[in-house]
Amino acid sequence: MEQAGEAVIYLLLVVPFGLVIVPWWVRRRQGSSGVWTHTLLAILIAWFLMPVLFLAACEAAACGQGVLIIVPLVGLWIIATILALILAAIAVATLPKGANPAPSDSKWKF
Repeated sequence: MEQAGEAVIYLLLVVPFGLVIVPWWVRRRQGSSGVWTHTLLAILIAWFLMPVLFLAACEAAACGQGVLIIVPLVGLWIIATILALILAAIAVATLPKGANPAPSDSKWKF
């Protein structure tokens, strides 16, 4: 059970960095049309998951004083959210309207 608690704690640290990737990933797949929608959807899902992940981590690790970690984690999530919004604006601005994303050379479509 201790390993499950550690995995959830690591998710709390990894998910905010995933927010930063979303605008560029969507831009590459769909062009500029869905960047804002997908970025805002990812932010909403992440912010709704944050309390669930934190409570699961706290429950699995039986934390008492570990609750104090929520302050820096919320700061990390806020910074990642702001950075994701800034990167979404940059992703939309750098691709001309109506332009299709560059074709992929690989046969694997993600």
